[in-house]
Amino acid sequence: DAVALAEQRCGKLNVLVNNAGISVTGRVEDTSLEDWERVMDINVMGTVHVLDAVRAAAADAAVVVVTSDKCYANDGSGRRLREEDPLGGRDPYSSSKAAQEHVAASYRDALSVAARRGFDRYRPERVAAAYESVYDEVVS
Repeated sequence: DAVALAEQRCGKLNVLVNNAGISVTGRVEDTSLEDWERVMDINVMGTVHVLDAVRAAAADAAVVVVTSDKCYANDGSGRRLREEDPLGGRDPYSSSKAAQEHVAASYRDALSVAARRGFDRYRPERVAAAYESVYDEVVS
């Protein structure tokens, strides 16, 4: 069991950040079913496996699922997208990130879990501040 092994090697698991994923973008009509399956298997089912491993281990850990601002329905206005904007997406990657949001929500009764959308990979201090607030949210 991965959670038990991590705790054996590193000590008690306090926070787990699920930030893995792959990207396949492009028009739906140009995307193969194999690409859809690969993205959904890794991004969505990978998240399910991580959350379920923490749940099964009864680890008292906060879990942060990192999704993407690509999960929003982009209205084309050019304005900055916000957490309150509706989910949407027109390719496998953005669809998988929206699905991750729903997976995280499904586990909220079983775990201390929060999903946050990665907005600003070029300004790590803003990202760090956002995740500190997530930690406070899921552990309190």
